[in-house]
Amino acid sequence: MIGMVPEAAEESTEASPRALRSRPAGVADDTRRGPFVRLRDWATAGIVIAGGTLICKLPDRLVWHLADLAGSVAYAVSRERRDRARRNLRRVVVWMAAHEVGDERFRRAAADSTALESLVRSAFHSLAHYYMEVLRTPRFTAAYVNERVALDAAAKVEVDEAMKTRRALILVGMHFGSIEMPGLFAMSRVGTITTAMETLRNQRIQRYLYRIRVSYGLRIVGLEEAGAELIAALRRNEPIGLVADRDITGGGVEVQMFGATTKIPAGPVL
Repeated sequence: MIGMVPEAAEESTEASPRALRSRPAGVADDTRRGPFVRLRDWATAGIVIAGGTLICKLPDRLVWHLADLAGSVAYAVSRERRDRARRNLRRVVVWMAAHEVGDERFRRAAADSTALESLVRSAFHSLAHYYMEVLRTPRFTAAYVNERVALDAAAKVEVDEAMKTRRALILVGMHFGSIEMPGLFAMSRVGTITTAMETLRNQRIQRYLYRIRVSYGLRIVGLEEAGAELIAALRRNEPIGLVADRDITGGGVEVQMFGATTKIPAGPVL
């Protein structure tokens, strides 16, 4: 989804490192956490960084097989997340069946526990694919991205028109997959995009992901200053990016989705 705002005076800016320092409410500084927790976080980050380095060197087909394996393992051992995914997907497919919308194989899952469980398992596979794609971002080239981003004829006309010049745009995405791929696609058209980054508990992984994202041209700001920074970027006639499907700060807008009340971020709505 692309929104446009009136043109403003153009002004350049540098990438902000404050995303590395800001923390959400209730998350303590690493130095205040116990030595065991710090050691565990350090080891976890080491595995993630080493794995990301290795994954960048492997062929695509092998990486996706590994992602499916990792997703299956996560499905098997993560009982709480598995149960939550099942509740959410059941709510969706029951709503779809009641309103007779969507693919028949999904509507069938409303009354077929085996079909529903297959969807739950596929959600874990999809999440593993997402993380693999995030870690593989350093190897993506413009040609690699353009080969894998498919637009239908109507969408291509709209995108080409909206992105023919660098200007103030509001690019809105959701976690249907890795946001890195469409982000790189957009930046190949309009240059650097300013966006906010979620603060992770593991600060070493936070810094690793920050380095990856700024290396390909994103300007990252922390959640605390995101509102002011994003508005300032638009006033400088620069594009910004928003992720629309996660209410990270808790200040979102209540909406009805699939017969239930939930919250989505207020920014994309407004």
